[in-house]
Amino acid sequence: ADQVLLPCVFYALQRDLGLSLSNLAAMSMVQALAGNIAGPAWGVLADRGALRRKDILALGCILQGLATMALASVDCLWLMLLLRVLNGVALGSLQPIAYGIVADVTAEEKRGAIYGGLGVAEKIGIIAGTLSGTNLGRKVLLGFAGWRVAFLLVGALA
Repeated sequence: ADQVLLPCVFYALQRDLGLSLSNLAAMSMVQALAGNIAGPAWGVLADRGALRRKDILALGCILQGLATMALASVDCLWLMLLLRVLNGVALGSLQPIAYGIVADVTAEEKRGAIYGGLGVAEKIGIIAGTLSGTNLGRKVLLGFAGWRVAFLLVGALA
């Protein structure tokens, strides 16, 4: 859900914070770069036994959730960029480590179905993030900008 949330609230961020499309693109880019750089590092930590895969997965979920929730409270670009980097680092752990856990604990003949189930769960998250972000993004809820509520909800669900 988090990966699609930012594009769904672009308009609201432009309106509320005065961010340009270039600023918003930079926020997407730094998260993607951080995740792509961090993913292999998380894998090395797991493969070398520096951290257990379950611990890495839990840490990634917690950090990703906290970073996403923190995005709801900031108003300046540089803090948003920093949080997007942290979010990317955390997200970079989730898929490779989850797939590693599946490989460790399932019989080979069941892995395809399990990997398929992970893919379905990811797509459900993307759909939920798109629907919630788009619908909440332009609203005001209990005095809070809807995009802030969307970030809080997605972060809390992580």
